[in-house]
Amino acid sequence: MEQAIARFPRIARVVIEDDYFLDDDELVTEFCRAYKARVGRPFVVAGMFPTIVTEERIGWLVDAGMYRAGVGIQTGSERIMREVFHRPCTKEQTLRVFATLAKFKDRFKPTYQYIVDNPWETDDDRLETLRQLLLIPEPYILELFSLVAFPGTRLYDRAVSEGLLTDDYAQVYLRDYHSVKRTYANALFRLFQVRHVPHWVIVLLMSTPLRGLKCVWPVELAGWLFSLLTLGRRALRHLRHGDWAWFREALARCPGIRRWWRKVRPELEPTGE
Repeated sequence: MEQAIARFPRIARVVIEDDYFLDDDELVTEFCRAYKARVGRPFVVAGMFPTIVTEERIGWLVDAGMYRAGVGIQTGSERIMREVFHRPCTKEQTLRVFATLAKFKDRFKPTYQYIVDNPWETDDDRLETLRQLLLIPEPYILELFSLVAFPGTRLYDRAVSEGLLTDDYAQVYLRDYHSVKRTYANALFRLFQVRHVPHWVIVLLMSTPLRGLKCVWPVELAGWLFSLLTLGRRALRHLRHGDWAWFREALARCPGIRRWWRKVRPELEPTGE
């Protein structure tokens, strides 16, 4: 890390890819001491196993500069956790992880990672996961992954034996695990990725009659409306402070609007600096 920063001083942060990075207290304390003294950049732990999260370990890491970490919760269903993923993590342990990480909310934001599009899940399993999401303290980020069974895993062998996986090329190697299917349940999961969606709205959309209709667009419409509300609040905040740079950057990220704006107000065209 020292060599990389010496060669590329504009490096702003470090990302650590290691699911069991917290598994050894002695290693973690030594790393935190040396990292804070010799590197001093903010860092992210991209993957973290829930059962090894403790308040003491998180405290060491946050003090050393960790401002975000991904935590692989995967599902709120203990049946799926036990029978499909073979992960020794109970609901009580997961709730303790939520409570522990919430204690550092002023300096740290967790990313909770869940797996969807699981063919072995029932509607009840998905409801358990949705109910668990309602219990997560703010602030947090929700990351969704579409289940892909990779060769060499027990999940792959089971999918093949049950006839769920017949074409490795199409169902494994061409699958994008960031692209989740357009289903009613997944639309509900996505609502948790949108800020300022009241829980009562999600609970209403989780109700049995609405789920039975399997009509995705009302849930997506709710997500769009609250996304626009969040964007509007952010725009008003920047407008009150006279922060026109935010608007220029927003235009630069929207090619269609940018083309229209260039015709109307060419003198305000973003410079790209």
